[in-house]
Amino acid sequence: MRGGCLACRAYQDIEEPEVLTLIQEWASWDALEHYLRSEAFRRVVAVMELASERPEIWFDTIETREGFERLSAGLDTVEPERP
Repeated sequence: MRGGCLACRAYQDIEEPEVLTLIQEWASWDALEHYLRSEAFRRVVAVMELASERPEIWFDTIETREGFERLSAGLDTVEPERP
């Protein structure tokens, strides 16, 4: 993986095998911007241009990431269900 890339996963749809999904997670917006200007990304774009339909592309951002600490805090505040 490239510097700043935390994860990269490729998926193929079970019902529509021609549908592929590529999910990348980046350490920062700057790291992503650097990748988008790279030769490696140009190769990805070249493959996308071969698609029979225009690809859908999204850039989602996450402000913060929390783990079990947040889950535990949420569970501590759950009110019991009433009969």
